[in-house]
Amino acid sequence: MSEAKAAADSRGAGGFYSHRLSGSQYLGGMYQYGQVLAYPTGGQYDTQTHTIYGFYTIYLAQAWSLSVSGGPQDFIAAHVQFPTTRAWTPAVTASTGWQSRHTSFAASFSRTVTGGGGLLGAYHSTSAGATGRWQISRCGTQD
Repeated sequence: MSEAKAAADSRGAGGFYSHRLSGSQYLGGMYQYGQVLAYPTGGQYDTQTHTIYGFYTIYLAQAWSLSVSGGPQDFIAAHVQFPTTRAWTPAVTASTGWQSRHTSFAASFSRTVTGGGGLLGAYHSTSAGATGRWQISRCGTQD
């Protein structure tokens, strides 16, 4: 009787430090580790990333913030049938958010190297997103 392997496994870890510079500004650093293992027919793909970010966040107004981060990212992509690839590349992220009592908006951008997500091996990932909310009436009930 043979044992079936999982289609993919992933793991990660990280940590961060933040220091308040003033009432509206923060500066800090982050480290992130990630590993994705994929098991297609005929082998195993192993993608590992080590990312060191510096970040800066400022509250431009009481309800509006802007955050940017960036730093080097080391990635290793290995497959039993191909030579191991290792390289350093820049990683960047940026986000902004605004909120009031009945309205909110958030937007973000990211450019990193990653693995998994249905693809084999390492690849550059560029993503952007935005969300918004507008509440036109009060929520809840009155007693």
